[in-house]
Amino acid sequence: SVAILVGCAAYVTWMSLEEVSPMHDRMLKVKAAMCDGVQDFVVAVHPSKGYALVSVTKTEVEPKLNNTLRKRVAYDITLDGSYYGHDWSSREMLKKFAEDSLSDFDGWINGSYNAPAWIIDSESQFN
Repeated sequence: SVAILVGCAAYVTWMSLEEVSPMHDRMLKVKAAMCDGVQDFVVAVHPSKGYALVSVTKTEVEPKLNNTLRKRVAYDITLDGSYYGHDWSSREMLKKFAEDSLSDFDGWINGSYNAPAWIIDSESQFN
């Protein structure tokens, strides 16, 4: 009974020194990196191609955008009088923009298809 108590105390002490303490130190490092480090970028992974995408974000953005690239793109696409100068007010207009952008190489060179994201003409192109 005393031997079992000493054995349990020794095991708990060993676990706290060998497992819990290093894990605690790693968690503090992760917290420092995520909360105190560079935070003005977002990372995503292309769903079918598997490559990573990184985009720089503004250090200070409008609170309603919540500092995410997806929300910013959605805001820019739905905004009346687009900042980019395009009419994306309907599904048809988005589709036309996508189709035109794929067939107008000179327009790409001239910056005619500037947009907050790559606009494609169908959902199947994600797969």
